Amino acid sequence: MSPPLLIRLAVSTDVPVIAGMVRELARDGDCPEELLATQEDWLHDLFGTQPPFTALVADLDNEVVGTLIYAVERYPGWALPAIKVHELYVVPKLRRQGIATTLFNFLADAVRGSPVVLMQLTVRKANPARKFYQRVGFQQVPECLTYVMTLPALQALIETTGNFAGDIAGLL
Repeated sequence: MSPPLLIRLAVSTDVPVIAGMVRELARDGDCPEELLATQEDWLHDLFGTQPPFTALVADLDNEVVGTLIYAVERYPGWALPAIKVHELYVVPKLRRQGIATTLFNFLADAVRGSPVVLMQLTVRKANPARKFYQRVGFQQVPECLTYVMTLPALQALIETTGNFAGDIAGLL
């Protein structure tokens, strides 16, 4: 008899494992240099005074084997918020065993009765997880494209702008 899978909210002692899982996702997506967060950053983002993100973990026999990190996001002019899934990871040896589905089911149950209009995520075109996302109910929106500006391009943009810092001090 295999041990039961427990889905729970992450606790601060889960941060090293969660950070490692997200680093693995970044390596898989060919962008590990973008991950500069320290342990303190992770603790602030998940457990600070008003944390911007929430992490669920899949715990199998007292070992974290998966995580789903999400945020409640609002959009200008929308009356209701959305759930933005930022990260989903299951250890490779346990994939295709229902862990990711269980994480999504837990999240769906958690928002039951909440005023949430949609759940969204972004995935690379070559990611085989796209089939999974479609199976659980996500739909690709062909009319929408995702654009990103990574650090080198952002730095180049910063270098070409004027000095507005005095006008927007404290913006970030």
